[in-house]
Amino acid sequence: MDEMIKELQKATKALQDTNDKREEEVKKFGESTAETQKKMDDLNEQITKMQDQLNEMATKQNRRHQTEQNGKSDEQIEKEMKQKSAFLKFMRAGGRQDNLDAEEKKAIADVPMHLKALVEDSLGELIVPEDVDREIQMAVHDQVIMRQLARVVPTSSNRMRRTMFNKLTAGYGKLETNVDNYDVKKFESDVIPAREWLFVQNLYALTGVGEDQLMDSEFNLTQIITQMFAEAFAYTEGNAFMNGRGNNYEEPEGLLVDPFVKHFKLTTDAKLLDGLLSLQYAPKDKIARDNGVYIINAETELYTRTQKDDTGNYMWQPPVQAGKPASLFGKPVYKDDSIGKGAAAVYGDIKRAYTILDRNGMTIRRYDQAASAMENDIIPFRAKARNGGGVTRPEAVAVLETEVPNLGGKLELIEVTP
Repeated sequence: MDEMIKELQKATKALQDTNDKREEEVKKFGESTAETQKKMDDLNEQITKMQDQLNEMATKQNRRHQTEQNGKSDEQIEKEMKQKSAFLKFMRAGGRQDNLDAEEKKAIADVPMHLKALVEDSLGELIVPEDVDREIQMAVHDQVIMRQLARVVPTSSNRMRRTMFNKLTAGYGKLETNVDNYDVKKFESDVIPAREWLFVQNLYALTGVGEDQLMDSEFNLTQIITQMFAEAFAYTEGNAFMNGRGNNYEEPEGLLVDPFVKHFKLTTDAKLLDGLLSLQYAPKDKIARDNGVYIINAETELYTRTQKDDTGNYMWQPPVQAGKPASLFGKPVYKDDSIGKGAAAVYGDIKRAYTILDRNGMTIRRYDQAASAMENDIIPFRAKARNGGGVTRPEAVAVLETEVPNLGGKLELIEVTP
């Protein structure tokens, strides 16, 4: 395989050189010579064959390991490998499906019916292979605090009833859970019609990759795209789940702006630490008071980490083990800089308070005719994911609104001017 990779790299370099020659001929004569064009076609065909051979070799080497890991059949693994190979060619060679051969077109078309609807009316878009989609989602999850704490529900629909997450009933002797006496109305009594549904929205991310980089980094292209789009999605999602304006603006419903979530302020002479402690008792929901966590921004975190009790011990307790959150007043605390607009902290059972909807399937489109591609050889790629979110139990969370006190010289850092 190593020898094949070296040959592929040589062929790729030859293709780049030939393409440079073709561009010079176009500038000078208005079109490329037949000889140069034929060499381009021959090199493209050679590269395609070597890529297919490498993919086949990789499939055979990884098949047994992958089968043991995920329980997929050899046929399913080979099918996914073909889809990914066609997808990467689509990304590298230009965002047009007519650049693909019949077998490659069949591979990318062979997806579940509920995913095909994502691209039915979208010129030039392609469904992202399942494993690439999963890598992006996992990377986003690691960066978005709300995804780590809230309830996340996969769906193939554009909306979901908010009331299905609203209340639970339990009782001894089946008295409270008798289906014959089940009253649906009492479960919906505090949900007005306009809030009956949670909606899925379109989330777009745009990034650019150098044309030479696309040619040179064939085996790292998936990693590059995953990192770029995960970073873009994470920033946008994190802000929307906290501050989104709702379905009328084609955004998720933000936790901080939900009209049914209770907000509190400090009394005139109260201290921020006292307010943070009191916030533990602010949610109306008893389970949320017992099982809640803090979400604070960097400003609040910096202030609380400098505060000590009467014996000189810091109020902020570091994690007891790697990967675990720090604690404040015995409760886990997470940092999320999406908290702004005068809010200092959120406290509650976020999993019960907020629900995120993830619609299956992500699409991507390459824009070869964009100005950046024509002038700077930077190829834009636009990915589209579909998700949404909203508060499903406002009683399970509370928000503290206050200005974080100035440290008043306690921060021992002085900016140095070069």
